[in-house]
Amino acid sequence: GGDDPRLGPCWSSLRRGDLSQVGWDQLDLVFFGVVGHGTSSVVDLGLGWYWTIGVLVDLVTPRVGIIMGSDSDLPVMKDAARILNMFGVPYEVKIVSAHRTPEMMFSYASSALERGIQIIVAGAGGAAHLPGMVAALTPLPVIGVPVRASALDGLDSLLSIVQMPRGVPVATVAINNATNAGLLAVRMMGIRDADLLARMSQYQEDTRNDVLRKAEKLEKDGWESYLNP
Repeated sequence: GGDDPRLGPCWSSLRRGDLSQVGWDQLDLVFFGVVGHGTSSVVDLGLGWYWTIGVLVDLVTPRVGIIMGSDSDLPVMKDAARILNMFGVPYEVKIVSAHRTPEMMFSYASSALERGIQIIVAGAGGAAHLPGMVAALTPLPVIGVPVRASALDGLDSLLSIVQMPRGVPVATVAINNATNAGLLAVRMMGIRDADLLARMSQYQEDTRNDVLRKAEKLEKDGWESYLNP
Protein backbone atom coordinates (compact mmCIF):
# COMPACT_ATOMS: atom_id res chain seq x y z
CA GLY A 1 0.00 0.00 0.00
CA GLY A 2 0.89 3.66 0.12
CA ASP A 3 2.65 5.56 2.84
CA ASP A 4 1.02 5.56 6.26
CA PRO A 5 1.60 8.85 8.12
CA ARG A 6 1.70 6.97 11.44
CA LEU A 7 4.83 5.14 10.39
CA GLY A 8 7.13 8.09 9.82
CA PRO A 9 9.46 8.84 6.88
CA CYS A 10 11.07 5.41 6.66
CA TRP A 11 7.82 3.57 5.85
CA SER A 12 8.24 4.19 2.12
CA SER A 13 11.61 2.40 2.28
CA LEU A 14 10.36 -0.68 4.10
CA ARG A 15 10.58 -3.92 2.20
CA ARG A 16 9.32 -7.22 3.58
CA GLY A 17 11.86 -10.01 3.64
CA ASP A 18 13.68 -12.71 5.52
CA LEU A 19 16.35 -11.84 8.08
CA SER A 20 18.32 -14.93 7.06
CA GLN A 21 19.11 -13.39 3.66
CA VAL A 22 21.83 -11.19 5.12
CA GLY A 23 24.66 -11.96 7.52
CA TRP A 24 24.66 -10.81 11.14
CA ASP A 25 27.94 -9.02 10.63
CA GLN A 26 26.31 -6.72 8.06
CA LEU A 27 23.38 -5.68 10.19
CA ASP A 28 22.50 -2.66 12.23
CA LEU A 29 19.51 -3.98 14.16
CA VAL A 30 16.82 -1.56 15.29
CA PHE A 31 13.73 -2.88 17.05
CA PHE A 32 10.55 -0.87 17.36
CA GLY A 33 7.52 -1.48 19.53
CA VAL A 34 4.26 -2.08 17.73
CA VAL A 35 1.27 -0.42 19.35
CA GLY A 36 -1.33 -2.96 20.38
CA HIS A 37 0.41 -5.87 18.70
CA GLY A 38 3.48 -6.69 20.78
CA THR A 39 6.68 -5.83 18.94
CA SER A 40 8.11 -6.18 15.46
CA SER A 41 11.60 -5.68 14.12
CA VAL A 42 13.03 -3.51 11.39
CA VAL A 43 16.53 -4.21 10.12
CA ASP A 44 18.37 -1.21 8.69
CA LEU A 45 20.60 -2.30 5.81
CA GLY A 46 21.74 1.23 5.05
CA LEU A 47 21.09 3.42 1.99
CA GLY A 48 17.43 3.70 2.93
CA TRP A 49 16.66 -0.01 2.64
CA TYR A 50 14.99 -1.95 5.44
CA TRP A 51 13.86 -5.51 6.01
CA THR A 52 10.90 -6.11 8.27
CA ILE A 53 9.45 -9.15 9.97
CA GLY A 54 5.87 -9.26 11.27
CA VAL A 55 3.08 -6.71 11.09
CA LEU A 56 4.25 -3.13 11.45
CA VAL A 57 1.70 -0.76 12.94
CA ASP A 58 3.57 2.11 14.50
CA LEU A 59 7.22 3.08 14.96
CA VAL A 60 8.25 4.45 18.34
CA THR A 61 11.50 5.72 19.79
CA PRO A 62 13.66 2.99 21.36
CA ARG A 63 13.80 3.38 25.15
CA VAL A 64 16.63 0.91 25.72
CA GLY A 65 19.87 0.55 23.82
CA ILE A 66 21.38 -2.94 23.73
CA ILE A 67 24.98 -2.79 22.58
CA MET A 68 27.81 -5.30 22.40
CA GLY A 69 31.43 -5.34 21.37
CA SER A 70 31.08 -8.13 18.80
CA ASP A 71 28.46 -10.22 17.06
CA SER A 72 29.83 -13.17 19.04
CA ASP A 73 28.11 -11.59 22.06
CA LEU A 74 24.70 -11.72 20.38
CA PRO A 75 23.77 -15.26 21.52
CA VAL A 76 24.01 -13.92 25.09
CA MET A 77 22.60 -10.43 24.56
CA LYS A 78 19.53 -11.68 22.72
CA ASP A 79 18.12 -12.68 26.11
CA ALA A 80 17.86 -9.03 27.13
CA ALA A 81 16.01 -8.33 23.89
CA ARG A 82 13.59 -11.18 24.56
CA ILE A 83 12.73 -9.76 27.97
CA LEU A 84 12.10 -6.32 26.50
CA ASN A 85 9.91 -7.93 23.86
CA MET A 86 7.95 -9.68 26.61
CA PHE A 87 7.27 -6.38 28.36
CA GLY A 88 6.59 -4.43 25.16
CA VAL A 89 9.55 -2.08 25.61
CA PRO A 90 10.96 -0.66 22.34
CA TYR A 91 14.71 -1.07 21.98
CA GLU A 92 17.60 -1.04 19.56
CA VAL A 93 20.45 -3.52 19.15
CA LYS A 94 23.85 -2.42 17.88
CA ILE A 95 27.43 -3.64 17.63
CA VAL A 96 29.71 -0.98 19.11
CA SER A 97 33.28 -2.01 19.82
CA ALA A 98 35.18 0.00 22.41
CA HIS A 99 38.50 -1.07 20.89
CA ARG A 100 37.86 -1.44 17.16
CA THR A 101 35.35 1.40 16.67
CA PRO A 102 36.03 3.86 19.51
CA GLU A 103 34.66 6.79 17.49
CA MET A 104 31.36 4.95 17.01
CA MET A 105 31.24 4.16 20.72
CA PHE A 106 31.81 7.81 21.58
CA SER A 107 29.12 8.95 19.15
CA TYR A 108 26.61 6.37 20.36
CA ALA A 109 27.07 7.12 24.05
CA SER A 110 27.12 10.88 23.55
CA SER A 111 23.94 10.94 21.47
CA ALA A 112 21.88 8.33 23.34
CA LEU A 113 20.12 10.79 25.66
CA GLU A 114 19.01 13.18 22.93
CA ARG A 115 17.76 10.25 20.84
CA GLY A 116 15.39 9.23 23.61
CA ILE A 117 17.32 6.28 25.02
CA GLN A 118 16.68 5.90 28.76
CA ILE A 119 18.87 2.92 29.68
CA ILE A 120 21.84 1.27 27.98
CA VAL A 121 22.51 -2.45 28.34
CA ALA A 122 26.10 -3.14 27.30
CA GLY A 123 27.62 -6.59 26.93
CA ALA A 124 31.30 -7.35 26.54
CA GLY A 125 33.79 -10.15 27.09
CA GLY A 126 37.48 -10.35 27.89
CA ALA A 127 38.83 -6.86 28.58
CA ALA A 128 35.15 -5.78 28.58
CA HIS A 129 35.73 -2.03 28.51
CA LEU A 130 32.53 -1.16 26.63
CA PRO A 131 30.08 -0.77 29.56
CA GLY A 132 32.47 1.36 31.60
CA MET A 133 33.51 3.61 28.73
CA VAL A 134 29.89 4.17 27.75
CA ALA A 135 29.02 4.97 31.37
CA ALA A 136 31.80 7.57 31.37
CA LEU A 137 30.30 9.26 28.31
CA THR A 138 26.60 9.39 29.20
CA PRO A 139 24.54 10.43 32.23
CA LEU A 140 22.15 7.55 31.49
CA PRO A 141 22.19 4.39 33.62
CA VAL A 142 24.30 1.62 32.12
CA ILE A 143 23.78 -2.07 32.85
CA GLY A 144 26.83 -4.23 32.16
CA VAL A 145 26.61 -7.85 31.04
CA PRO A 146 29.86 -9.81 31.42
CA VAL A 147 30.06 -12.22 28.49
CA ARG A 148 31.92 -15.47 29.02
CA ALA A 149 34.97 -15.54 26.75
CA SER A 150 37.20 -18.49 25.86
CA ALA A 151 39.65 -17.71 28.67
CA LEU A 152 39.06 -17.49 32.43
CA ASP A 153 35.42 -18.59 32.13
CA GLY A 154 34.10 -15.02 32.10
CA LEU A 155 35.67 -13.98 35.39
CA ASP A 156 37.86 -11.46 33.57
CA SER A 157 34.77 -9.91 31.99
CA LEU A 158 32.97 -9.71 35.32
CA LEU A 159 35.85 -8.08 37.18
CA SER A 160 36.54 -5.66 34.34
CA ILE A 161 32.96 -4.40 34.33
CA VAL A 162 32.24 -4.39 38.06
CA GLN A 163 35.50 -2.73 39.18
CA MET A 164 34.65 0.79 38.04
CA PRO A 165 36.27 3.84 39.64
CA ARG A 166 34.24 5.98 42.01
CA GLY A 167 31.94 8.34 40.11
CA VAL A 168 31.39 6.09 37.08
CA PRO A 169 28.83 3.47 38.12
CA VAL A 170 27.87 0.44 36.05
CA ALA A 171 25.11 -1.85 37.31
CA THR A 172 26.61 -5.28 36.67
CA VAL A 173 24.69 -8.55 36.39
CA ALA A 174 26.02 -12.11 36.53
CA ILE A 175 28.14 -13.65 33.78
CA ASN A 176 26.07 -14.26 30.63
CA ASN A 177 22.90 -13.18 32.46
CA ALA A 178 21.44 -10.76 29.93
CA THR A 179 17.99 -11.87 31.09
CA ASN A 180 18.53 -10.10 34.40
CA ALA A 181 19.86 -7.06 32.55
CA GLY A 182 16.59 -6.84 30.64
CA LEU A 183 14.55 -7.31 33.81
CA LEU A 184 16.58 -4.67 35.64
CA ALA A 185 16.01 -2.22 32.79
CA VAL A 186 12.26 -2.84 33.00
CA ARG A 187 12.27 -2.31 36.77
CA MET A 188 14.18 0.95 36.42
CA MET A 189 11.72 2.27 33.85
CA GLY A 190 8.85 1.03 35.99
CA ILE A 191 9.64 3.68 38.60
CA ARG A 192 7.93 6.20 36.29
CA ASP A 193 5.75 3.83 34.29
CA ALA A 194 2.84 2.32 36.21
CA ASP A 195 2.00 -0.08 33.39
CA LEU A 196 5.51 -1.55 33.34
CA LEU A 197 5.51 -1.81 37.12
CA ALA A 198 2.24 -3.73 37.02
CA ARG A 199 3.63 -6.06 34.35
CA MET A 200 6.71 -6.68 36.47
CA SER A 201 4.54 -7.54 39.48
CA GLN A 202 2.62 -9.99 37.31
CA TYR A 203 5.89 -11.47 36.04
CA GLN A 204 7.02 -12.06 39.62
CA GLU A 205 3.68 -13.68 40.45
CA ASP A 206 3.94 -15.92 37.39
CA THR A 207 7.44 -17.09 38.33
CA ARG A 208 6.27 -17.77 41.88
CA ASN A 209 3.36 -19.86 40.62
CA ASP A 210 5.68 -21.74 38.28
CA VAL A 211 7.91 -22.75 41.19
CA LEU A 212 4.89 -23.82 43.25
CA ARG A 213 3.62 -25.99 40.41
CA LYS A 214 6.99 -27.69 40.08
CA ALA A 215 7.23 -28.24 43.84
CA GLU A 216 3.77 -29.79 43.88
CA LYS A 217 4.58 -32.05 40.94
CA LEU A 218 7.83 -33.24 42.54
CA GLU A 219 6.06 -34.04 45.81
CA LYS A 220 3.24 -35.83 44.03
CA ASP A 221 5.23 -37.84 41.46
CA GLY A 222 8.54 -38.39 43.27
CA TRP A 223 11.97 -37.45 42.02
CA GLU A 224 12.43 -40.40 39.66
CA SER A 225 9.19 -39.76 37.76
CA TYR A 226 9.90 -36.04 37.80
CA LEU A 227 13.25 -36.55 36.07
CA ASN A 228 11.94 -39.23 33.70
CA PRO A 229 8.41 -38.22 32.69
